[in-house]
Parts: sequence; C-alpha cells; structure tokens
Amino acid sequence: MKTCKLYNGVEIPEIGFGTFRLRGEEGYRVFREAIELGYRHFDTAESYDTEGYLGKAVKDSGVPREEFFITSKLPGEFKAYEITKASLQQSLDRLGMDYMDLYLIHAPWPWEEQDSPDWTDGNLAAWKAMSEAYQEGKVRAIGVSNFSYMDLDRFYDRCEIKPMVNQVQLHICHVVASTVKWCKDHNIVVEAWSPLGGAPMSGKDPLPEWVTVRSFAEKYHVTPQQLCLRFAMQYGDVVISKASSERHMLDNLGIQNFEITDEDMLAMAQIDPYWQGGEKSLFL
Repeated sequence: MKTCKLYNGVEIPEIGFGTFRLRGEEGYRVFREAIELGYRHFDTAESYDTEGYLGKAVKDSGVPREEFFITSKLPGEFKAYEITKASLQQSLDRLGMDYMDLYLIHAPWPWEEQDSPDWTDGNLAAWKAMSEAYQEGKVRAIGVSNFSYMDLDRFYDRCEIKPMVNQVQLHICHVVASTVKWCKDHNIVVEAWSPLGGAPMSGKDPLPEWVTVRSFAEKYHVTPQQLCLRFAMQYGDVVISKASSERHMLDNLGIQNFEITDEDMLAMAQIDPYWQGGEKSLFL
C-alpha cells in the first residue's frame, strides 16, 4: 500500500476503508475480510457506531497493531474541552486500543446547526484537548473533517499545533477546489469521502452510472468505480473507499495501478459546474 506523509512525518496509506453503516456482526465480517485482503487504513467515528466491531476485527486478525492506521472522529456537536477529552478516551476504549493514528473534528458545526456561521471558539476548545492527547501519545496525528477553506482560515492561525488532515466530500462533481488548494498551500493532507457521489448527496444517479464517467473509464481500461476513486485520491491525497464484497475490495485496491493524466483530471473536474458552485478547478 502506497502512503503519503503528514507534516509530522507520520505516513498514512493512500486508500482507506470506510466503516459507515457497517455495524454489528456483518460489519465485523467485512472488516476481517478487508484486513485479510490487505487493507490497513480504517476510518470510523463515534457517530458511526462501528468502533467496537472494528477494534475487535483488528485484534482478532492477528496482525500487529502498529501495521494499522486507525482514524476516528469527535462528533460535530461536541465543541468543548472536557467533552472532547472524554469522547476521545471513550473511542479508544471502544476500539480497545492504547492510541489512535488520527483523530478528527467531524464537522466545523453541530450537525443540527449547519447554518450557524462560526463555531471557531468551540472548535479551538476541542482542539486544545486533541492537542494535549497528541502530545501525550494517545493519537499520532490530529485534524479536521468537512472544514471549508473559510472554516480553516478562521481556525488555523489560532492553533499552536496545526491540523494535519482535512477529510472532505470530494468527487468528480464536487471538487471543492478552493478548499483543496488552501489545504495544499498549508501542507494539510486532503482525504476524500463519498468519492462515488450519488443520490445521498445530489439526488442524482451515482457517478459510475454516468455515460461520461464510463467513457473515461473505458479509456483507462478500469471500472467506473475505480476511475472515480482514483480521481478523488489524485485530486486530493487519500481516498476513503467502501465495499462489502471481496471483488469490490480488490477492485478498490487496484486504483494504485494506473494514473489519470492532468488533462483528463481537469476535464472530469468540470463535468458538472453546478456542483462546484460556479468554481472551476483551481488546483489543476
């Protein structure tokens, strides 16, 4: 598995395995199978209710803990120092681990208050607790999730320890170009979630069903899903994939075996300007 390096020297595998909605014994089975096929980077969160099953799968696999890269997240509604400390420790307890590799603030705002303009003070209180956990060795890296460049701009200069990762929704029709550029300019690794797009975000068919996406996939002799994952990883740095079958797990790992040209990256990033809020790609 190829990796990219955070600014503190920690290496993160370029392909992560998402655990959202993979609960219970079915989730445990999927995680064990993913480990057997070679996945070592797993992405969970307190709100996913998958930490316990993932921790058990890691422990039962017999693979040394240090070979894994485990991410979890602080719920978006937790914007205070003490609750952040408690939540982080509870995630460790559920995982059955002494440390996490990455811990993220799940959102810049409480989920039920997304229209609120500025939660910077609350995020900084949470960040202080996360920074202390980082210094104590409870986490190897800390970062944020779903932060726009405006959220980051309000937050960044007031952090003694700077964010190392920003995990954002990123796919062919949602390139969040300004945020990606801001992160790259500040040495923050970009992780892409929801790389296949689709109905949960847009009300449209999933990207792999689009004729244009299929035509690009044929050009590279890959599946449309592989093309979408590779685009998201190449436009950012890391992609969070998801699969429940062995065939799709292996297909997702196969995105390491090809590269999209800059010309085609630019063309795909402009397939649907509606999703870009009028933006064109600032990164490419």
